[in-house]
Amino acid sequence: MDHARGEVCAHEALSRPRFRGHGISPDVWFRAAVACNRALEVDQLVVSLSVQSMQFAWMKAPSTLLFVNVTPSSLMETVFAEQLERVLQAGLCRPEQLVLEIVEYVSYDVTRLSPMIQFIRSLGVQIALDDVGTGSSTLTAVLTLEPDWVKVDRTWIEGISRQPAKQRSLSQLVQLMGSGDQIIAEGVETSEDLRTVRGLGVRMSQGYYWSPPLSVDQIQGVIQEIERRRREFVKLTEERSWSDPMVISKSREIDRLVTLYHRWGAETADA
Repeated sequence: MDHARGEVCAHEALSRPRFRGHGISPDVWFRAAVACNRALEVDQLVVSLSVQSMQFAWMKAPSTLLFVNVTPSSLMETVFAEQLERVLQAGLCRPEQLVLEIVEYVSYDVTRLSPMIQFIRSLGVQIALDDVGTGSSTLTAVLTLEPDWVKVDRTWIEGISRQPAKQRSLSQLVQLMGSGDQIIAEGVETSEDLRTVRGLGVRMSQGYYWSPPLSVDQIQGVIQEIERRRREFVKLTEERSWSDPMVISKSREIDRLVTLYHRWGAETADA
């Protein structure tokens, strides 16, 4: 969310692997893939499926960004860059629509990664550092890779409204980046934490305050309902004045659905 403007500006594709009917924690899944030398295959699959899943959103809002987690080891592979080029050449997405998140829970050598990151950015694809604040190489990665986006780990954000130490840490990161425009606060769950994050100059946030993870079908359903009611509203305004109670009521219905899209809450069943 661009909470400064109150708009959804991006979606993050979350991997939810399953084995024999049981879910596997994503960090366990990716660490196992690295340990088994299968990370490249996993990341190629994740990028491909994520881009395909976003087609519906890009039809409605082509400026919406798609964030996808990728392990550092894959980013250093020429094969990964070649597949990424094929995805872009096939027109499945525009380069500026895609943001590759470098996951922090898999260790990497920043200096070795830097040349390939420069090549990927030369394609027009953006780069984000994920879970900033949890690893010892955070500062070096920020300074060396100069990412387009820095995503602050939820451990820095949860309860930040009540913890001055976390506020100082986030303020220092804002100063390091020059502003909060490229910083995304992860794990925002309360209005108090959101106000604090916003007050420190951070413009973007994500977390359960806005919405829990949703399936593509769920998001599509809400968007389609918003569009249906928008058409009804436009037709009604052609027949009645803006001050008409029916027009006001329909306007509020659309506002409620847009809020639902932003914050998937208890109103889901009613929608």
